[in-house]
Amino acid sequence: MSGSLPIETFRGMRLPIRWRRALSSPIDAIPVTIGSGPNRGSRWSLPISGRGFGAGRFEADKFEALEALLSPGDVFWDVGAHYGYATLLGARIAGRGGSVWSFEPSALNRSYLCRHVLWNCPDRVTVLPYALADADGLEAFGGQGSSMALGLGRGNEEVRVRTVGSLLEEGISEPTLMKIDIEGAESRMLHGAMATGVRPTVMCSVHDAEQCELCTDLLKRAGYVVLPSRPIRDFVDGRSPWRGDPDLVAFPEGQTLLRARLDATELYRGAEAL
Repeated sequence: MSGSLPIETFRGMRLPIRWRRALSSPIDAIPVTIGSGPNRGSRWSLPISGRGFGAGRFEADKFEALEALLSPGDVFWDVGAHYGYATLLGARIAGRGGSVWSFEPSALNRSYLCRHVLWNCPDRVTVLPYALADADGLEAFGGQGSSMALGLGRGNEEVRVRTVGSLLEEGISEPTLMKIDIEGAESRMLHGAMATGVRPTVMCSVHDAEQCELCTDLLKRAGYVVLPSRPIRDFVDGRSPWRGDPDLVAFPEGQTLLRARLDATELYRGAEAL
């Protein structure tokens, strides 16, 4: 099938993951066009066009902030890339002068990620099948329910785990920006990353309050300014219980331009450093 079907044809499709697995073989190669948002005009797989992906509304506030952090020429590491929504955004903004390294250990997720890269930006993205943490090796990986909630230490898939240091030693480009979304292993990964001396800007989803505290401490000890998104501020101030996987943004001291760009976004407007 050539071309793309308009996303309006399939708006509202939210298939359970077990159905998507069964249907992916006959229809996963059918593209739809993302209708709005930061990836507007990009091609996306029909079976996973629900949850706002195809419409361009997926986690709109988060991706507004990510867009503010990205610049032409960046080396962007998308750690826990899932289906590649952030990867596509990174490839568009980094442009031909930059590069994107997209890490996704789940074989199912990675099949869609690779398809989206092939359809949209094959010359700017390298997909790697690794989980990132604080030691190289093999670990169990998986989970139940949504493919967005897969993590290390559970499930029946065995994946290769790498550290930032070992990847850099192999010649992978040093990141200027890392987006991290790895379902509870974020402090492990940051522990390894900070040991390298590399200091990229970081956008990190934190799985719970304990991970938030651990990640904040690691980043501050490494000389970062750490800004909490609005859901974290609401939790800290007692206005809301912990919900979902809200983000921290961290950057080395003195990044006044990034601070100003973040302050113009919904999630970080008026945020004070932790």
